[in-house]
Amino acid sequence: MVEHAYWRYRNLSLQSDTNELNLRSELLFKRGGLDISNDFSFNLYGNFNGIEDQFRLSYARDRWKLLTHFSFIFGPPEVFKRFYRGNNFQFELSNIGRTSTVQTGGDIEIRAGDQLIGGGIAYTGLSQPYVWQDTSWTNDVYGTLSFFSVSLKAAVSYKALHINNRFRYTYNDEKLTPSFAYDFRLFSKFKIFEAKRLELLAGVHGLMLGQFSKRSFIPALDQQVWSSSPEIMPAFFNMSVFAGMQIDEFRFYLRFENLAYLWNDKLRSDISDYPIPSTRLRIGLVWDFYN
Repeated sequence: MVEHAYWRYRNLSLQSDTNELNLRSELLFKRGGLDISNDFSFNLYGNFNGIEDQFRLSYARDRWKLLTHFSFIFGPPEVFKRFYRGNNFQFELSNIGRTSTVQTGGDIEIRAGDQLIGGGIAYTGLSQPYVWQDTSWTNDVYGTLSFFSVSLKAAVSYKALHINNRFRYTYNDEKLTPSFAYDFRLFSKFKIFEAKRLELLAGVHGLMLGQFSKRSFIPALDQQVWSSSPEIMPAFFNMSVFAGMQIDEFRFYLRFENLAYLWNDKLRSDISDYPIPSTRLRIGLVWDFYN
């Protein structure tokens, strides 16, 4: 089918509006536990002949589930990156180039009651991405950026005790993302009193990140600066503790976060000039009303 779109963008004295025509196709197939979908779009007019394709396949049977996906985007940068005028920045691209993004991967899960084990692989490739450099956007800094990751996860339960684990290893030459991430949640959930109406929960949540490149941040643009000479930040561990209770439609919880502030350097900043957050206490109250 042919799809029409119209957008208008205005920024002070700069303004632009465009009609776009896209050739689009959709594929949906479901049979038993098999689910396949594909969404394809090709720009005929108005958006530099951009191409987008999203493919997804999942298959579930008994206790296991398989998922794979692929996406491809080829086109110009966002309108905001093409021209802009403000109090702090003014820029306009002399030439608008097209960039491409490829993402693919797969996951598998095997479940037995409350027990779960799974894993996955993923790849992301960016070709000539637009990044901020000095006073404007440019796609000359990186020819290709590649990210490859492998992940494992497991959930184990024994009576009132529950443990959820997730580990992901990521490889990137520029160290733009943490080399690894380990996330775990250990908690206990149980009911008390003879009527078993009051449920209590208490636990701990931890997150460890491997080393990565420190970046600058420009609030006026809401963008990180990739093209600076980065400082390699060491591994980082953060932790939170939480507790809660529920009886019928009433729920109460509290969470004490960012305990890493207690044992790390208070001036550590994973993004330049933005120190790690201090400890924080969250308190929540929920009451569901029914007619």
